[in-house]
Amino acid sequence: MSFHTLTEALRRVEEMTGPIHPAAPAPVSPAPSEEVSYVISAPADFDFVEEEKKPYLENALGKIRAVAGSMDKTMLDKQERIKQMDFGSMNRKSFGELLSSLFNIKINRHELAALQRHFDKDGDGTVDFVEFKTLFFKLVRSGQAEVKEKQKKAALRVKRRMDKLAKEHQDRHCKPRGAKIDTNFKEKHKVQALRKVAKAASVFEFGQRDNPLKVFEGTLDPTSFRDQLFNVFRIRLTPPQLGAILSHFDADGDGTIDGTEFKLEFCRISEAAKKAMKQANEQQAEKVRTHYNALQERSLAKFNKVPQAKISFDYHESDYESAMRKLGRVALFYDPERAQSTRGFEGLLDPFAFKQQLHRCFSLHFNPKELGAVVQHFDKDKNGFIDGSEFLIGFYNLSQKEKRRERLKVKADNENRGVLLEKTVAKLRKKINSNKKLPRIRKPANWVPKNIDRVKTAAALDVSDDIRLGKLLSISMNETKSIYGRNPRPSKSRIRAKQPQLLDPIPDPPRMLESFVDPKEPEEPEDPEEPEEEKSLESSYGSESFEAESSPPPPP
Repeated sequence: MSFHTLTEALRRVEEMTGPIHPAAPAPVSPAPSEEVSYVISAPADFDFVEEEKKPYLENALGKIRAVAGSMDKTMLDKQERIKQMDFGSMNRKSFGELLSSLFNIKINRHELAALQRHFDKDGDGTVDFVEFKTLFFKLVRSGQAEVKEKQKKAALRVKRRMDKLAKEHQDRHCKPRGAKIDTNFKEKHKVQALRKVAKAASVFEFGQRDNPLKVFEGTLDPTSFRDQLFNVFRIRLTPPQLGAILSHFDADGDGTIDGTEFKLEFCRISEAAKKAMKQANEQQAEKVRTHYNALQERSLAKFNKVPQAKISFDYHESDYESAMRKLGRVALFYDPERAQSTRGFEGLLDPFAFKQQLHRCFSLHFNPKELGAVVQHFDKDKNGFIDGSEFLIGFYNLSQKEKRRERLKVKADNENRGVLLEKTVAKLRKKINSNKKLPRIRKPANWVPKNIDRVKTAAALDVSDDIRLGKLLSISMNETKSIYGRNPRPSKSRIRAKQPQLLDPIPDPPRMLESFVDPKEPEEPEDPEEPEEEKSLESSYGSESFEAESSPPPPP
């Protein structure tokens, strides 16, 4: 019952409770001929004689005991509303409402009348709450005692029932069966049985608090001996093995085993088994230790082994040239300021370390013959080691040499290109003189030449319009493919994209050449202070000379 429900019930009881009358009504005097009875001050339908109240009273008290068994005085005293009702009295109707709302006890009118008569000690027709609470808790204590007694009786009945069922199950399913013994055993069965006993004895600890060997007391028949072996040591024996072990432990041959003799023999077996196990463990430990030492020695030898590079000094001249070519290619682009760290080339380096440093610093890979050629080249004292400082000096000299060679090569290529250009201009000059003069081609105002060689040639030819020479050279490109080593003719899309917009139509190439130079133009006297380049250029074209433009060409 929740606190809210209890509070609401108490409120209803207070509303229904009337004023308390200290004087009880006078009892009705019975007639002399009538049977003497105690009448309760209540309506006529609730009056009954004392002999008829016993069954109703027992039923009502039983209901109260059932409720009181789950309550105690502390629970009832904690309710503030109940404490306020510790004084005063209740009539029959208020008492019935209290039982119904506070304790949820449903009783009829006869049981209510019997309860009122039972709890009314002073006979005033009302029930005092203090007296009711005192008697109620007496019922609580008696009810709790009855509940405990019933629980004990129920637990005892359950225990007896379980013991009976366990005994029936044991009698039905756990009857001891006789051991099956096979006396026609072989030697291997005896060895197997003794091995099982020795295995159990090797791990058995003597001196335990609960001595497991105490069950082997007195004389044991084969069945008991088999069961005790399984219970204590978890040893399972087949019939031939059981027969073999019985013959081993049965000294007098009477078919039984003396427990004392078995324990003595078991102790001897345990000592021998532990000694053998100790020796086996020592041998295994020695074997593991030897294997570990050998493994450690192999690991240390492998770790301390000096790696040897695959090198061959039986190389050919082509191997030497290939190696120096690889090294020269790296030295050509070597920049001391941007180069990788060369700290690895310090001290004396064996061939393997030298090969590793070349790979780390310059990403160079040599085959054995190339490595032998490089090592022999840089090994000045022929002791099989390379001095790092000597190698760096030689590498720096090789770098300078390769860069000088590259500059000379570029210069030679430029000179060859100039000679070819001069020859091409001579051919064009010849074509110009052999054709008629054509209208001039106008150029865009923002045109800038893209090839400085063409500009120089235009200055040498004394052509004021640079675009005409550009057109002239583009026409004759098919005759000078060897200058660039590829087909210099651009694609149609590039020509269409880069070609300037011309106002006049472009004539055919052979006839356009006449408009570049006037063949009837008079020659000018040679300047005594003319540079050597212009003299060489004039000498390639005969006695005719051309005046260069006064303004320098724009940068490419």
